[in-house]
This record gives sequence, C-alpha cells and structure tokens, in this order.
Amino acid sequence: MRNHIKWTLLIAALFTCALPPELAGRVEVTLSRGVDTTDVDRRAVFALWVDYLNAEPAAIWTDPDWNAAKSRFWRDFDLTAPFVYRTVGDSILSRYEPTVMAIDEEAEGRFSIRTLFYSEGLEPPADTQNPWAIVRVYAERVDGEWILRNALGVLTHGWHRPAIGKITFVSPPSHDFDVSRALRSIAFCDSINDIYDFFQWDPFDFYITGSREEADEIIGLEYYLDRYSWGRALCFQDILISGRGTEWYPNGLIQMVATGPSLDPHPVVRRGFAGWIGGWDKRSYADNMGEAAEIVAANETISFEDYISRGRGGDFAGAQWFPGAVLCDMVFAARGAEGIKVLFEAGSTLYEGIESTLGLDRAAFQRAWRQKVLEFSR
Repeated sequence: MRNHIKWTLLIAALFTCALPPELAGRVEVTLSRGVDTTDVDRRAVFALWVDYLNAEPAAIWTDPDWNAAKSRFWRDFDLTAPFVYRTVGDSILSRYEPTVMAIDEEAEGRFSIRTLFYSEGLEPPADTQNPWAIVRVYAERVDGEWILRNALGVLTHGWHRPAIGKITFVSPPSHDFDVSRALRSIAFCDSINDIYDFFQWDPFDFYITGSREEADEIIGLEYYLDRYSWGRALCFQDILISGRGTEWYPNGLIQMVATGPSLDPHPVVRRGFAGWIGGWDKRSYADNMGEAAEIVAANETISFEDYISRGRGGDFAGAQWFPGAVLCDMVFAARGAEGIKVLFEAGSTLYEGIESTLGLDRAAFQRAWRQKVLEFSR
C-alpha cells in the first residue's frame, strides 16, 4: 500500500512548477500545475501558507510569544506540527521539500490546502523514508482577511458532543455512544487525581474515531511515514484523539490527566507513567512486560540509557512506554505518590530525581532497572 502511495505521489510531483519568485523564501515550496494561481483567492491562500512554512512551524509549540509575533495564523491551526516538523528549525523542511498539491474551495470563503513533503535526493537508507507526510490545513476568510485554521474543526463539524464531568466526548453521528464506558473513563481520571493530587488537569475534548488512519486524518495528517498511532494526546490544546472506536482509552486519558503548570517531566517519565498506569496496545503494563523482558534478556547490553539518550525504539511497539513505566513502578514502590511527583518535577535532571527517590547513582540504577525488567520474564 505504501509503495503504491509513494509512486502515485512521485508521478504527481513530476507535474509541478516552481514557486513564483515573489513568493520564494528560505523554505523552497513547489506548487502543483493543477493549482490555478491566477485566481486571486488561491494565490492569497498559497502566499499565506508559504509564509507559515517560513516561520519555523515547530516553534508554535515551544515559543509562548509565537502567536503574538505571527498574528496572521491561529496558534492551534496546524495540529500536525509537533509530528511533521518535530523540532524548531528547518531540518525537516530542508530534507523534505513541500509541494502544494491542491488548493480546493470546499465552501464559500474556505479553502483546503494539501501539501506533500517529499525528497528527490535522499541517500540510502534515508531514501526509504519517503514521502514523509501529506498534510491538510484550511484557510478561511475572517473579516476580509485569510486566516489558517486546523482540519479538526472542519472535519468534525456536526459530530455529537456530550459532556460528562471534565470530558466532552466528540464522535461522529454513526458512533453509538456508550455511556457506561464514558462514566468509566471519568471515574478513572478522578481516581488518578485522588492518588496524585499534584496533577492539575483542565477539561478536554475526547475525539473518538474508528481507526488509526481516521485518528490522524481528522487533525490533517492524511499520510505520515512515522506510523499511525492509535491515539494523539494534544495536551496543549486540551484534545485527546483515539482510533479505537470507544470511550475507554486509558493510556491517552493518563496523558491528559498527568499534567500541571509546575510539571515539566522528562519524556520518558511522561510516557512511562502513561504506560505504567494505562498500559498500551490494549494490554496492561504487567501483561505487556513479558515481551519487554524477552527483548532485554536477549541482549545483555540493553540499558535504560539506550532508550532515553540513544533513540532506541525499534525493538517493539512498546519501546516508548516500558522503559519509563518500569522506572515509575520502582519509584512508586520506594516512595509512593511523592516519589512520582519528584520524577515529574525533575525535568531534564532526571537522574537527580532518580537518585533522590531510589538512592541509586546512575550506574547502580541501570543495573536495578534491568533486574526489574527481567522479573517479568515468562
């Protein structure tokens, strides 16, 4: 399927024209010949999109003043940004040149913009990571000015939105809303907050879709190389999206609840806590750890450090969850909820937090972590 997509998009990319000189910028953008830029509105929409691509899209998630400086864009309009662009700077955009494939008028005063991120010159093995993504955003005329907006609000317009407690459940009309599962989710979140009272979570919208592909498509990710996820926890926007077709998604719920203004956890702690409490791949932490233990047992050199500083993650789908989950398990056993709070407050000084809760230096913790993982051997 992906090879079919790749060749289809490559053929489409061949029938393109260069960006008009007056619109050229630091990021080289290609415009498909099928887009009529003699149309005044399409040309204005295209220019706005090019402006955005030249404004370091990833900075939207890290710079609190970004929106003030870039007032032509809505802060949350591009929900694909943390996945497609990842880091501040032009590393992704310099590798994968954006090609605007279509600018379509879908309603009066509203256009969709579909962009392919593809590279012609990648060397092996990077050439297998192509294309990178296809994203869809929208432009809408507001008070006579074109403003970019996200796909989510457009594609889920008319969906049902029952609210229970702090969660608004958003689902398509075809979905049979399950009140019992919704109440289970509310009770689950409340129970976490009872134990870990330092979490301060805001009300959020829980979008329910029926597949991984749909979960990505409603935020504008029509194609994404870095695999489809079963869900997306967009905590900054108070949005949780699930592709499991149900009101019960414990891993995602934990990601939304385990937040607070004074908390800036290391990614391995944030993901690990979600995996420890909420499990992953429809199984609990304990049920998943047998597979993790087999992988660690098969390689005597695998360590906790491999997973947090060397980008190890290809071992299996749970690699992003289990290293930190084991850490949280160990810390809770030693220090309870107060120990988890220390981890969440440690941020980049993760090993200082580990030493203060477990009394282990880095080397001793690596050994203890590995031993804990192997306890789950089948």
